[in-house]
Amino acid sequence: MYPLSLRWTKSRGPLIMIAIWTAAFSLSTFQLIHGKAEKFTVRGQEFYDCTEVWEEL
Repeated sequence: MYPLSLRWTKSRGPLIMIAIWTAAFSLSTFQLIHGKAEKFTVRGQEFYDCTEVWEEL
């Protein structure tokens, strides 16, 4: 079996792309759920500190 042959990449290419996108989406949901932007003021200017807040179980 040759992994870079045209027949192999045509049949499994879409499946590999779906697997990569699914893994990337599932890993990025942690930041979406636990990410918080906290506003703070320094010398009259407002800034946002983006952090991840993990609560103890």
